[in-house]
Amino acid sequence: MASTRPTAYPPSPAAALGRVDLARARLPALCLLAPLATACAPNFVAVGSAGWYTCGLTNQHRVECWEQGYGLEETNYGQASPPGEKFDQISVGDYQACGLTTHGDLVCWGVADGGDHDHGQTVSEDGPFTEISTGYWETCAIDRSANLQCWGGAGEYWGGADAPPTVGAGTVDPGGPTDHVSVGEDGCATRSTGAVDCWGELDVHAEGPFDEVTASWGGCALSAAGVPSCWGEDNEWAGTLDPPPGLHLSQISTALGAACGVEKHGHHIVCWGQDEYGNDVPLAGTLTGLYTNVATVADSLYCGVLTDGGIVCSGMSEGSFETPNWANPRYPSR
Repeated sequence: MASTRPTAYPPSPAAALGRVDLARARLPALCLLAPLATACAPNFVAVGSAGWYTCGLTNQHRVECWEQGYGLEETNYGQASPPGEKFDQISVGDYQACGLTTHGDLVCWGVADGGDHDHGQTVSEDGPFTEISTGYWETCAIDRSANLQCWGGAGEYWGGADAPPTVGAGTVDPGGPTDHVSVGEDGCATRSTGAVDCWGELDVHAEGPFDEVTASWGGCALSAAGVPSCWGEDNEWAGTLDPPPGLHLSQISTALGAACGVEKHGHHIVCWGQDEYGNDVPLAGTLTGLYTNVATVADSLYCGVLTDGGIVCSGMSEGSFETPNWANPRYPSR
């Protein structure tokens, strides 16, 4: 089953997965006079993928989604059909996707049929919020007072009592002021103290200090210097998330027993750990070029936003790396 790679928010000046640097996202004044100028062309600044569909956020605050070519029966909930609002952030889940509008409201689209995959995670809530993330069956948002709220989350991957008290209620999390949040099958948040708290099957409290966080089946966080720390669930992927020494990253994303990040200074993508087939993920990955952010998903799909605004995805097929037919850069429609 494909799983979501939740949003991570690095502090780099470049756009990050699901979070747009507004200075870059705004179109230059020249575009008002010459809208067809090269500098005014729409570019992607963020990417999120659930394996069977991918969404990109453009520098014009528009969301475009497309199917990846496998597992397409899973997209019949409408999660690959975004609304027309303008967004500052996006986050992609298995059965729903969410965005933070330019007015600070949380808007989600996708599963809402009351069936097995609908646990109340496809929500629309008035803000203002500063950050959002959606995962497998949960959606979370942070308001301007640093309160963390979550909706949904009930299901087999939550381990019953391991679910946080926020799940399903939309009430304020009691863990204290929160800077960043990321949810997948597990969930993690960085507190204003710099500590990381995780829930679900991943019961972690780490003092840090950490600036950023990402979660899936397991989680990782980055220090201010971009040094990653990772924690895995007690399963077959336990320990595979341990990062190699010497990494300094601007952004990070996890998937089962693997993680990928963007080098803080070189803008190359590096990956480590094991994919769902048990294969070691090469440090160089299969994505070449210079990137501003990366997304990983459980079905061994890796997507990145190139520095020129295109999105490239590559992945695995039956346990061997390949370059799928969607690996050519994709650019926004005009």
